[in-house]
Amino acid sequence: MAQTTLRKSSGGGHELQCPPDYTARVIESVRAYAGQMDFDALPCPTRIIGADPLLPTTYLPTVDFSDMFSVAFDFIPKTSLYIQIKQPRKCAEYVREFVPSLHHG
Repeated sequence: MAQTTLRKSSGGGHELQCPPDYTARVIESVRAYAGQMDFDALPCPTRIIGADPLLPTTYLPTVDFSDMFSVAFDFIPKTSLYIQIKQPRKCAEYVREFVPSLHHG
């Protein structure tokens, strides 16, 4: 994931591959279309691991998740953007908990 999201910077170290303006465009698109997502139409079991929706800096689309029964939704407390980079062990823990539920036999 780091190879996809980061690149070496000219001053040494690393910086994000995608300029902030591009990220802002993606977020605007997600915000516009998030309410149209039909979670019941997903062809496979799905778990969403998200940033903490209680933090004021967290971007969470304005979607009513109360009727979302077909998707497992979990969030990692005290996290925001790039939770896979900031909390990789916790993300992996949620995935490890989810995978056994996929085996129905």
